[in-house]
Amino acid sequence: MSYNRPGFKEINQRVKENLETVDLPYSFRGLLANSVSGLSYMLHGHIDYLAANMLPDTAKGSLLDRWAEIVKEPRKKAQRTKATFEIQSTSEKKGYPVPKLWLIDGHEFAVRQEIICNGETQTVEIISKEEGDLKIAEEAQPLCAITTPWLTISKIGKGKIFQGDNRESEEALRSRVLFAIANPPQGGAPADYIRWAKAIPSIKQAWVRPSYLMGEPGKVGVTFLNGEGCQTPDLISELEDALKILAPDHAEVHILPLKPKEVKISFTVDPAELKPLVEAEVKRLCTEVAPKNFLDADGQKTSGKLALSSLWAIGERLGAKSFVVKSPTADIETADLEVLCYVP
Repeated sequence: MSYNRPGFKEINQRVKENLETVDLPYSFRGLLANSVSGLSYMLHGHIDYLAANMLPDTAKGSLLDRWAEIVKEPRKKAQRTKATFEIQSTSEKKGYPVPKLWLIDGHEFAVRQEIICNGETQTVEIISKEEGDLKIAEEAQPLCAITTPWLTISKIGKGKIFQGDNRESEEALRSRVLFAIANPPQGGAPADYIRWAKAIPSIKQAWVRPSYLMGEPGKVGVTFLNGEGCQTPDLISELEDALKILAPDHAEVHILPLKPKEVKISFTVDPAELKPLVEAEVKRLCTEVAPKNFLDADGQKTSGKLALSSLWAIGERLGAKSFVVKSPTADIETADLEVLCYVP
């Protein structure tokens, strides 16, 4: 619904013209006109606000959140960053635990489960105290934030980072709300599985493989990717637990793991300063390629293919003077349960 809100000058002129037809004593016309115009302008502002927010495709902020609650798709909250690494430590005090506070790229992390120092190599899991995507570098090294004279740490292995996630954006939430409205629950239809998966924080993309694509009656395959274009054990476990509750009893649901297929793309670009932007675009395109032989949110069967033409289009999109894709020379295709992973 569109609404053309009149400006204050236009409203003021209308009011003055109307007051000219009224016999008023003294010189109150100007003062009265300005007062009535101000109130009218405020009223038009409220109408404009309501017109812009009454439907979910244009609603913003708290009103979009209300629509999300109505269709039972609440906004995803920010998620904390997690990391795992190996440590070898000894302590003069028997039963002394691994320090609970660690630092990665200046951000504080806490140990998720107490581990006792025993001189052997142990795996430590830590979680950030801050919420959201901290954008920690892959090569970042965990550092112990607590030192004591009776504790000796002889080895700290390289950490594996599982990036957190920011609070769900307006665009992402609106997309899920509109999808829920267009696809009401149908007791286990393909769209239901996609909606259930994408309702989990950090899951950005999801696809479903119904029984006729699985090749066995009653079996349903579901797969997903997070914002980094990968799957994590925590998300797999969380999705499994959710589908045990939400999926129909007659459905045998399988979370299908995806394998990364490394993609190397050779190109030249002028000016050279555009190279980082080109690499970011290539990474985005690879992340957006759905795995082969699934159904997407529109109910279309996925091809698992990255078209060569979409790579060539990067140069024009970025306004490059010259852009040439040297390799590959054909569309990039994936095998079953593979996703593209760009390697610069």
